[in-house]
Amino acid sequence: MRLLEAVGLPEGVRAEGLPSPTSSLEHDFRLVIAADAPPGEHAWFLKLRADNGLATVIPLQYRIEGEVWTRPAKVVRLGVAGVGSEVFATVDVGTSRGELAVTEYRLEGIPGARVECLTLTPSQTFRLRMALPTGDAAGVLSGKLFLSLLHTVDGQPHNLDRQLTLAGVVQ
Repeated sequence: MRLLEAVGLPEGVRAEGLPSPTSSLEHDFRLVIAADAPPGEHAWFLKLRADNGLATVIPLQYRIEGEVWTRPAKVVRLGVAGVGSEVFATVDVGTSRGELAVTEYRLEGIPGARVECLTLTPSQTFRLRMALPTGDAAGVLSGKLFLSLLHTVDGQPHNLDRQLTLAGVVQ
């Protein structure tokens, strides 16, 4: 079968690689989001139509960050860890415009957790490295990472706060 088209693309999104050049069981195509797409959460359904008359619908969700971003955006997934061990995680924070400073960071909810902030690109990109003890009992490992940021654009400073949730399981 050949994929013929993507139906229902929202404004500012286009599909590259469709229609597919040959009949195959696997196809590669790319969805390209316009550079001026608005920041925030986006969700929609992509319908792919094939030359055999069939179609499939795929739910899509993505987030476009503004000038200041964190990766991950909201939740740090810690996975599954053993009792009495330590889990390591990172969060990157940066800006696509202006200058950024991480003025404060703290982690709450996980006793004994250690956090350090490293500069990856001066005034642009930072990495927070976390060492999280799992404790002596099985259960949920969860906490909150709080960031205070100073974002300066064209000489105008703006204080920003970000909060990320850390979530994992201890077995």
